[in-house]
Amino acid sequence: MYIQSFFVPGLAHLSYLLGGKETCAIIDPRRDIEEYTTVTKAMGMRITHILETHLHADFVSGHIDLAARTGAEIIVPKAGQCKFPHQPVKEGDEFQIEDMKIRVLIPRAHT
Repeated sequence: MYIQSFFVPGLAHLSYLLGGKETCAIIDPRRDIEEYTTVTKAMGMRITHILETHLHADFVSGHIDLAARTGAEIIVPKAGQCKFPHQPVKEGDEFQIEDMKIRVLIPRAHT
């Protein structure tokens, strides 16, 4: 497993690459997707998944552009009721990225 973070100064935005040997996911991609495609190409990885962990407007996401460029599947919380092509997930759902099993956890608000 390989993990790399990408930080955008001024926005305090972090996104991540979660990779195996040949494929990877980009988590919460920023609008400018060039760094992800450059890094993964240099590493010999293919982006197969795009994970959106939150759907509020604190930054402009590059998920649509990244999916169009790579053919990766966008995965978002079902509760978001998104209108773009995606795979909706809920608490307890699981999917694979190579030998990594990803289990969906939905944070609960503090009461």
